[in-house]
Amino acid sequence: MPLSPSLLRATFAAWLLLLLPACEVNADMFGLFAKKYDVHLSPAVNGRLTKDGQPLAGVNVVRDLHYDKPLIDKTTTDADGRFSFPAKSIRSSLPGGLFTGDIPVSQTIEAKVDGSLYLLWHTTQHGFEENPELAIRLKQLNCDLNNEEVVYYVPNPDPVWSKARMEHGIGTICRWPFGPEPYTLEELNNINL
Repeated sequence: MPLSPSLLRATFAAWLLLLLPACEVNADMFGLFAKKYDVHLSPAVNGRLTKDGQPLAGVNVVRDLHYDKPLIDKTTTDADGRFSFPAKSIRSSLPGGLFTGDIPVSQTIEAKVDGSLYLLWHTTQHGFEENPELAIRLKQLNCDLNNEEVVYYVPNPDPVWSKARMEHGIGTICRWPFGPEPYTLEELNNINL
């Protein structure tokens, strides 16, 4: 004998109430009082945009940070080609969730010059605390539009991810006077995985 729609709904609701505590919904079934964590999205950014070593003034620079939703900041380079963004963190209950504990933070910084888009910075960060390897680079972005886009691999200081040898790949046209050595996109394409 088939179950009535109201009995099916009641059975599903009872099953859902049993399942919810296993999914780490704390305090109540809607998560209204779930524990919040500080999630570090980006350290402070200081950069300089040039072309052939000459500063580019008045260029729009966009920082797109994405955790569970996009957060977009915009600025314009000054007369010396310099730009900056403040450090950014949010409060979120996602790090404590059973299925949401490892949502990566995506960081992208781009500049649009004469109709062309230039990738100044892109990485995806695992963990929700500041990574000093990324922070030191974001404090001194030296970006010349004539630079080839390269990828740097830097260590992940988070103990869980470092044991798994999960490094951060940074796609960029920016350069730093310290290592590691970058890979060109052509070199990456030729690597046998």
